[in-house]
Amino acid sequence: MARRGKGRPRLGGAWAIVVAALTAVLAQTPWEAPGVIGDPTASASTAPAATTAGAPEDMAASFSAYDGSREPHATFSDLDGNLRCGPVFAVLDEAHMGSGERPDISGVEPSGWRQKRYDGIDGGWLYNRCHLLGDQLWNDDSANWKNLVTGTRQMNVEGMLPIENEVASHLRSTGHLVMYQVTPLFEGEEAVCRAVRMEASCLEGDLKIDERVENVQDGIVIDYTDGSSRAA
Repeated sequence: MARRGKGRPRLGGAWAIVVAALTAVLAQTPWEAPGVIGDPTASASTAPAATTAGAPEDMAASFSAYDGSREPHATFSDLDGNLRCGPVFAVLDEAHMGSGERPDISGVEPSGWRQKRYDGIDGGWLYNRCHLLGDQLWNDDSANWKNLVTGTRQMNVEGMLPIENEVASHLRSTGHLVMYQVTPLFEGEEAVCRAVRMEASCLEGDLKIDERVENVQDGIVIDYTDGSSRAA
């Protein structure tokens, strides 16, 4: 009968050899936490960090769509399942800038378009159909649903327009090529973006912009799930 608390029972010669062999193998095998799947050489320092779109660590210029081409062009993301815009990328030059004639976009209703009038807003209306790639920067004569988001008057005029003007001025004054990317930042399944991220980088290195522009309006509370709003 085995006795408790008095040490281990003695093993026969054959069992002792087996145990010794297993102990030697285990001593040379790296331990891996249960449930960890993937590259056994991966570590916390090499694994990609999880980020939230628009967080400070996500604000470094990316231009992931740039393929090295110096040919001016614009690429618009397809609308997602909720009819929301995705990032717009372009290589801009002076020759392809807008002519100043704007197409009729009144028939476009971007995701979350629930227009409402308020006193105290320039023009009276809360929302603008905001171009991700501004029409002064790229000569697009169509009412492009992939390029229009629901944005407040404040975001459009006070936030986005000054950045677009800076890029346009740079194109005219230097003749250089500029990479340009605008990304609407949505949370979850919300219909209206919380902000847009605007990036510009001259291929000659003399312009660098990376700004987050909030989609807000002073004195107004916006429900980003559907675009409804009320006075604060």
